[in-house]
Amino acid sequence: MTRICSFMQIYEQYIWYYLSDVFRYGLKGSELGITNDLIYRIVSFYGGRSPSCEVYAFNENVHENIRGADIDLFIEDNGSGNYYFYMLQAKILNSRGRYLDIAPWSSRSQYGLLIRNARIENATPLYLLYNGYSDNSNLGSPLFGLSIINANIIRIIRVRQRVLITKPKLTFNQLHPHNMNPFHILFCETPIPYRVQNTISGRDIYRGYPYIRINTNNEPEPSNTENDEGNNDNNRNAISIINSNHLAPFRIIVQNDRTI
Repeated sequence: MTRICSFMQIYEQYIWYYLSDVFRYGLKGSELGITNDLIYRIVSFYGGRSPSCEVYAFNENVHENIRGADIDLFIEDNGSGNYYFYMLQAKILNSRGRYLDIAPWSSRSQYGLLIRNARIENATPLYLLYNGYSDNSNLGSPLFGLSIINANIIRIIRVRQRVLITKPKLTFNQLHPHNMNPFHILFCETPIPYRVQNTISGRDIYRGYPYIRINTNNEPEPSNTENDEGNNDNNRNAISIINSNHLAPFRIIVQNDRTI
């Protein structure tokens, strides 16, 4: 269990009630706004340069290419120093309970890109869904304000729908509850769910260019090829810009405290 387990359950409920009010007034929620707020809340929860959590963001001067994921999330396996890798693609529900930005089947779909990149990086591809109460999400509950679903399930649903003349939009009630789980289970359950078989050493997680580390003490700090121990490790951290398409705009590395 990680330190942020209880907080994440509270935050899920906050997002559910927030979007429910947004929908009630006929307004639109902001996917990018919630993603940025999630990053801010995580950094604020841990505070400063906490050894328990590292949060990185792209340098704003770096051109953002089309990537499969919005967040690269690494969660430690029971204090072992090895981490499970999750690639998260964020999508927001609209006031009619639909995910408008999850496209119909296409060989060039975003979920296809997410799945392919995750396979290359030995990661689990997940959709991170931002939800609230609406006509097509009335079966949900506040803990589903932030939800996760394996991208392979989205792909299977879309493949089955490609024979239809009219391509339907995915709704919350279609995915909940059998295919969807609250986001907090990644931080709260042991063993960690949705994980791939193999882990990655914490020393091998890329922290270099184009990332800067976010902290609450100072301005964001430029990253380089040195890890937090000061070791210049070009073999581990020398991911070229050519391969940076596999990197998400945000990268979160969370230690798992087995004493909690």
